[in-house]
Amino acid sequence: MKATRNLRRMAWGCLGFLGGLVLLIVAVALLIWLMPRRVEAPRVSIRQPASGSRISVEDGTLLLVRARSSEPIVRMELWVDGLQAAVLVPGDGQQALPETLRLRWQPRSPGPHTLIAGAYDRRGVLGRSRPVIVDGVQDDDPALVDITLPIQPGDSAATLAERSGLPVEALAGVGD
Repeated sequence: MKATRNLRRMAWGCLGFLGGLVLLIVAVALLIWLMPRRVEAPRVSIRQPASGSRISVEDGTLLLVRARSSEPIVRMELWVDGLQAAVLVPGDGQQALPETLRLRWQPRSPGPHTLIAGAYDRRGVLGRSRPVIVDGVQDDDPALVDITLPIQPGDSAATLAERSGLPVEALAGVGD
């Protein structure tokens, strides 16, 4: 009789242990499932101009801004010297902006300017580019030179640099 009682206690003890183990596993699984997932912000970059570029105050330049995300990009902003300079949203009938946007920008004054691009995805998550610092210059600046080069299909900045005698860095973005 005593042996039977001990066996029952052991059986109930094992069942209690197994039940507790199952509850622990279920609790851990629920915690993992309910934990907030890391939200990936859009990756934004200003592809053109490069930091250190000299931009004519009179003529301006073409900006190329790229934003990538797992979700559609629904708003892009350009900030210049800490002030919002442009806001781009999808046009009528469009759900999202294209991955790469081109827009003209003209410095308002000579001197250094800091450009930062921002992109919002459909969830409202903001991604920002690294700052690009450019120098606004007057056209009468002797360091600015207009060069006209014939460009053939397939030309790269390297082939144009070789043909013109200019460093490849001076032709960044040509032919892109």
